[in-house]
Amino acid sequence: MFGKSRKGDTTMARFHYDLMHAEEIQRDVPVYDASTTAGFVAGEFIMLGNTDPDSGVDHGVAFQTGYESSQAEQMVDGLGILLEPVTDGTNATLATGFVYAKAIINPFAVYLTEYDQDSAIAFTSSTVTMTFTGTSEDDIDEGWFYVVSSAVTNAYDLRQIATAASGSFTVDHALTATESAGTGIKILPVNHRLINLTTGATKILMQAAAGAGVSLHIIENYVSSLGYAMQPLRFKHQNQKLDSKAKFYADVCLIDHVYNPNA
Repeated sequence: MFGKSRKGDTTMARFHYDLMHAEEIQRDVPVYDASTTAGFVAGEFIMLGNTDPDSGVDHGVAFQTGYESSQAEQMVDGLGILLEPVTDGTNATLATGFVYAKAIINPFAVYLTEYDQDSAIAFTSSTVTMTFTGTSEDDIDEGWFYVVSSAVTNAYDLRQIATAASGSFTVDHALTATESAGTGIKILPVNHRLINLTTGATKILMQAAAGAGVSLHIIENYVSSLGYAMQPLRFKHQNQKLDSKAKFYADVCLIDHVYNPNA
């Protein structure tokens, strides 16, 4: 059901399936990274380099990390994910853009991508209304909220978002207790497009405000925990307390693919 696995690892983005029922298409592609010591990791999203060819670096033809500090530029002319770590080669360097690495290039590929819990956002609450210390986004109704850490007894509470507004949202059931200093993640609703990547371009970034990019699209959300194997998030998961091993994932497709100019 969950596509091909790299030794069972779901901590990095991985190919899940193809919307056109195609097999995974792999190609060696040129990659560029100014930070040659860091390089790339397997499961990293990549996109076409966006510098002027005359300036060197990626020359506008090599692929770079899908992360951009300007969120609206993330995964513009996206390609897919790398299948192997990449560092400088014997006769070429990442800083010149002509080290080659194997990547998935399907224009209609769907990637299973984890929601990053390390970037959980701070919040306080009454028993029902969640108010963030930053600015929560509007229009995430029917998404989900999961408490990563709690100053009281709310850790691992999973709730569905009933109504959302700019600055707060209301969940389907009260938290276990009034929260004074918790952190949590938003599981964004299906067909949501304001999605951004972590700096490593391997997971979905958590942030209080709405993302600025519109190059990634959520098709489905999943949950896994000690209590059950990975499964789609559904009504039955409302008002549950999970555990410290709980993880959340989304099926993500690229809506600005370098080989699909009509997207």
